Amino acid sequence: MKISNRHFHTIALIGLDGSGKSTQTMLLNEALTKQGARVVQIHPFGRKLLSVIPHRVILGSSSTGRRATSPRLLIRMAAIAEILDIGLYVWAAYIWCVLLRLFGHRDVWLVSDRSFDDILVKHRRLQSLSPRLLEHVRSLVPHAGVTIWLHTEPSIARARDNDFDSAYYEELHAAYSAVATRFGWRIIPTSDQTREAVFAHITEELGPYALYTDLEGSRDNLDAPIP
Repeated sequence: MKISNRHFHTIALIGLDGSGKSTQTMLLNEALTKQGARVVQIHPFGRKLLSVIPHRVILGSSSTGRRATSPRLLIRMAAIAEILDIGLYVWAAYIWCVLLRLFGHRDVWLVSDRSFDDILVKHRRLQSLSPRLLEHVRSLVPHAGVTIWLHTEPSIARARDNDFDSAYYEELHAAYSAVATRFGWRIIPTSDQTREAVFAHITEELGPYALYTDLEGSRDNLDAPIP
């Protein structure tokens, strides 16, 4: 579901640990804010509304990425709870951006460090819900007009986070690869790339969607249609 086409711009950066999501989100936020855009930054991962509930009461190990040893029904309930939690969080962010756009902010960007797709990929890997159901759920939650997969090697992610073994990152990388084309993600390699080079590539990908001819250039494209 894309409700942003005539209201505001949306971009999500996804990828394994160490791919540069947080850094590139910060650079994009700074560049857009410098040019007068109203930027709303979100992080749709982990627990949001459910953070008020003790971890083991509902989610158990579902929120970690490890395969749970709980009964199958409890695993499915935990997955549904997490998906509802993040889905409502994303909807709230989109509604806020719509209100900002309607009440006078001409240039509104929703910049997402991770996305709802990350949650779906995780549960696809865990097989907590069927792929068909996950894709149906995806159609009910607004997703970014542009989603960029910052592609890095699993070995880099493993070096960044020792909590998981190499097999985990290999599996997760394979899960991302399996849906990248179907979900319409743009892919930008980040291994052995400077953050400046990656950011330049991101701005190229955003070219047709940006409010400006260049994110670092002049504001001479304000009348361009909002995608």
